Amino acid sequence: MPDIKEMLKFETIELREDRVTRARYGKFSIEPLESGWGVTLGNAIRRVLLSSMEGAAVTSVEIDNVSHEFSSLPGMREDITDLLLNVKGLVLSSSSPEEEILRIDVRGNEDSDQPRRVTARDIQPNPNVEIINPDHYLVELNHEGHLSMTLYVNHGKGYQETSEKVARDYRNIQIDAIFTPVKKVNYTVVDTRVGQFTNFDKLILEIWTNGSILPQEALKNSLELLVGEITYIYGLVKESMSDSLVAPVDVVLEENEQGEDKLIEELELSVRAYNCLKRARINTLRELLEIINQRPEDLKKIKNLGQKTYEEIVEKVEKLGFELNKVNIDEVNNQ
Repeated sequence: MPDIKEMLKFETIELREDRVTRARYGKFSIEPLESGWGVTLGNAIRRVLLSSMEGAAVTSVEIDNVSHEFSSLPGMREDITDLLLNVKGLVLSSSSPEEEILRIDVRGNEDSDQPRRVTARDIQPNPNVEIINPDHYLVELNHEGHLSMTLYVNHGKGYQETSEKVARDYRNIQIDAIFTPVKKVNYTVVDTRVGQFTNFDKLILEIWTNGSILPQEALKNSLELLVGEITYIYGLVKESMSDSLVAPVDVVLEENEQGEDKLIEELELSVRAYNCLKRARINTLRELLEIINQRPEDLKKIKNLGQKTYEEIVEKVEKLGFELNKVNIDEVNNQ
């Protein structure tokens, strides 16, 4: 039987973008896999893509001269409920982890009887927020119409109902938010051949997104989430097993001698801490010790690595019995 791990390959079969909506489609394949692993991986990847991808959406609005969603504005063809439904159709991409604000202030054609068609293109630019579908229709105003509205954009996962959020004040209207950028995922498993053997799987994945994320990026992110969760659970299982066993003294000594060559996967860190270190290309305990003792300020510059995560990493290293440069660590903690 051949060693298929050395033969494993990933292929991008097709990439497409809708010129009107900018929605995207990607088709990929992974082969060869051991029999049964196509369904196992395909189902896991599909569920993560549909449930755990982060995206941006409008979560609430404030409209001048409107206090609730069952109102209407003079000169606007749609009522407020219809406007909110159209706002939910905005496809956004935000580069900021914080809440962002968008503004729109438009009037009808005062010198013409022709109504003005208001679209997402009329929203004032925000450098941190990209509107993926700028031609998306919002409302229609006649010559008397005036729409002045503030939109609050936040990050999240999946679907969030208005009942889960708290209004800022009486003028703030909450909106059901659809954060997930992945609209649909299909997977197919077919037989593939390796030499004279035919009992291997080929996994074919099809991913549709709303355009705020590339299908290949969504696939990469889903795999990172899967690896992070599985690594964390593996650490818990390994720890529970080690707690119930007493290792011989000579084995313990051998492990300590080679301790600095440990991979960070063996440190039993939280998913956030593990992902932060991997993102910074820190793969071994030796590399981690070098940064903690010589350049601890670099550790805290890693994206998404906050004080709590930093303290967790330091605590894990100390528990392994390694000496740390306390002065440097204290200086970093006091910054």
